[in-house]
Amino acid sequence: MAGLFVVALAGWTLYLIQMDATVFNDPEASEMQKWTTWVGVPLAGLLLVLLSQWGLTAFATSRGEAKAEARNSAAQHNAASLAGQDPRHYVLEVIGLGVSLDKHRQGRLWDALRQGAPFTTIREQDPRKYPYTADDKMDIEGGADASALENGIRGLPMYWPAPSFYATEPSTDPERPPSDTDPVIGVVAGTDSNGLGQTLFIPAGYTLSDHPDRMLEQAFAFFDAHPDLPYLVVAANDGLYFRHLNRPKGAPPLVRDGHYIPEMPGSSALFVLARRERVEALRPFAFDDTDRDVLGREQNRTGLARRLFLTHLRLSRQLGQAMGDVRGMKVSSRWPTVPEWLAAAKAFAQRPDVVGSKSVSLLDVADDVVHVPKGYVPSPWFPIPWNRDQLETFDRLPTLGYLHRPTYIKLTDADGQPLARRSERIAALVKGWNQALETLPEAQRKAALKRVISSTGGSTDTLVELTALLDAQAEAGGPALHLDKPREWINLEPRLGNTGSASWFMGMAIGVMGSYIDGGVSAAINLRNDREASLIFISPPPPEKIEQQGRGVFKNQVTPAIDPANYR
Repeated sequence: MAGLFVVALAGWTLYLIQMDATVFNDPEASEMQKWTTWVGVPLAGLLLVLLSQWGLTAFATSRGEAKAEARNSAAQHNAASLAGQDPRHYVLEVIGLGVSLDKHRQGRLWDALRQGAPFTTIREQDPRKYPYTADDKMDIEGGADASALENGIRGLPMYWPAPSFYATEPSTDPERPPSDTDPVIGVVAGTDSNGLGQTLFIPAGYTLSDHPDRMLEQAFAFFDAHPDLPYLVVAANDGLYFRHLNRPKGAPPLVRDGHYIPEMPGSSALFVLARRERVEALRPFAFDDTDRDVLGREQNRTGLARRLFLTHLRLSRQLGQAMGDVRGMKVSSRWPTVPEWLAAAKAFAQRPDVVGSKSVSLLDVADDVVHVPKGYVPSPWFPIPWNRDQLETFDRLPTLGYLHRPTYIKLTDADGQPLARRSERIAALVKGWNQALETLPEAQRKAALKRVISSTGGSTDTLVELTALLDAQAEAGGPALHLDKPREWINLEPRLGNTGSASWFMGMAIGVMGSYIDGGVSAAINLRNDREASLIFISPPPPEKIEQQGRGVFKNQVTPAIDPANYR
């Protein structure tokens, strides 16, 4: 403060000399008048500035405390709500969905299934309508993955990294085998090549298996372990692309030149799953960030959310370079794992350019760098709050349905061997189904189920067992569902073909669309694994929400690189 007074006094003195102030040349002026004019004025000005700064700081502190109190209140309300809720009734809201099977995209897949014959495939049966070259066939499958990605995540907030989970078949790249420090990223790895490079992800888990269904359980558990997390992504795909590329040496090619129907379709499903209420704690701290139209260095220097994005980008490049040095190969980047990102986010939250000054100064008007709002306390996934644009973007995301907690039904005996008798397997399925019904509200358990989407691996015996299960449910007062009515029961293998590791996730995607469009609860059950069945119920949004949003939520938003209309 003394230094500031000296500067003010010097400036005032120069001003008086320039103005040739009369008080210093007036012989009748007292010494007190001269001292008051020379020292008192700058001292009074300094005190006024300090008083104003104190007032502004007190006001900002008060506002910050009020926002923090509102945030704590929202967090406590969410915690109390969860504490009073049966864990079995814990649901995740579907706020984004991308699904592809060969040429079918989004809602067109449901249309084809609903309108087609119950035992007839929806896949193209004319071999000459498939690309001729192996490369073109693989490009088509890659395009299906890209469509599922873009349709699923295109509406997410920019510059905020969300956890992602990925399931696919068990083959791996021999030159870059996956590990905990170099996880498989999967479908979301295509963000850059699809113009979505500012939508960020953190790989949180992957499963490479013919039966990867328990990965969904990991996603539910991740929400339980991270109470500030508002959403994450779950994706699954399968087809011949990577099975062909990663096949053992000497094995025959799975994709070749020629006109033929591929053994497997390219299938891909992506879900954005949310606990929407967790965003309420961020609302009091929503702030005006640097406009996204401000480009280049200025955006990077002043934008707060943009600086978080750059932190993710730089960390990814550093991790890639470090991995390349170890492996003796060029690795342009590697996305950070959850521990790596949370550590980087914690450090980011403490940077001076992020925090800003502790007090409010009149000189702040010259500071165009955006800082964290006063009173905000960082959390693991939110080192900074969302800005207004991010919050509004999130609020625009639709409600497509709700996934109830998955149930996994044991189909093995005391020795860990698959149950041999049909009666034992049916009894286990009936018991597991009844346990799964506990994840639904009591009022919905009897009659809410409108359809089943099943995957039986093409096994007639398994289909018989599932039929016995559904008959038992009907006899117990549940709805009667018929395999010959596509709106009630869709068995995936005869309709979609062999969707492999993605089967249960494809069934869930179809269930989400079916419940939203035709109403009622859907069940997706996977019986491809003779040791364990996977079962999940899917509920639709409230009718008024569906009416408000309309059917267009399942429209394919991806424009093909080549317009099919040019080739009619």
